[in-house]
Amino acid sequence: MRRSTRSVCAILTHAAGHAGICGGQQLDLEWEGRSLDRDELMAIHLRKTSALIRAACLMGVAAAGGTTEHADAAQRYADALRPGMPSRSATICST
Repeated sequence: MRRSTRSVCAILTHAAGHAGICGGQQLDLEWEGRSLDRDELMAIHLRKTSALIRAACLMGVAAAGGTTEHADAAQRYADALRPGMPSRSATICST
């Protein structure tokens, strides 16, 4: 297996695990039916939608054999997208 392939798999695994989608879904289920504050909504969002965006950006860098500087730039790009991404959970919980 090529090094870039292993890197892409590691990034996706991290994004899908406890720190990512699975962890966000766990919080979503635990907090279902509650009125959530902004920090709680962001905790869910950062582990779900944002984790996938971040992973997509970083996997592109890894697949292309990018440098640490490229990965840092991709991370900053993904983070810059975060505030503009509406969360369905946020919409549902705020009504």
